[in-house]
Amino acid sequence: MILEKIDKVPSFKHKDLQNKEVNIVDYKGEKVLLSFFRDVSCPFTNLWIEGLNMHKDYFEENGLKVIGVFNSSKKEIEASKIKDKLYYPVIADPKLKLYKQFGISEIEEGKPKSNLTVGKVFSLIKSGNLFMKTKSTILPAEFLIDENQKIFKAHYGKSFDSHIDKKEIIKWIKPKL
Repeated sequence: MILEKIDKVPSFKHKDLQNKEVNIVDYKGEKVLLSFFRDVSCPFTNLWIEGLNMHKDYFEENGLKVIGVFNSSKKEIEASKIKDKLYYPVIADPKLKLYKQFGISEIEEGKPKSNLTVGKVFSLIKSGNLFMKTKSTILPAEFLIDENQKIFKAHYGKSFDSHIDKKEIIKWIKPKL
């Protein structure tokens, strides 16, 4: 089931890495970026998280709540170098239950897995993530959820490095004057 704009966000309740309950219903009245990552060893996931972190202050100042979901185990996430960069609730979902609930699929055999450009390769080298190995075949996805718990934007990645444009997130949360 692929979610689309104006669909109600599927109900879910999971424990985060600190064993605190993350219940999407508790976010009613707030704008939320729900980001489904690949596993913690994926270099593209690490770049995406670093990119999100560049906008952390803006997101917080404008009331955007972020929830992250990894298809890695809690143990893998806690042992990763990215763990300390996660300033928001993170859910470990190695069995892909939440991914499936949101219609997120694994990559089809024979499809391109990334759209590497010179800029992306340079960013991977600079970040030290170029040679990280990933075991995941899941594609990333992001959902912008409005204050009424409706999907404002559903972005289903077409490759391992396909994410919603951060400019689109910034434009969406920009306060009206």
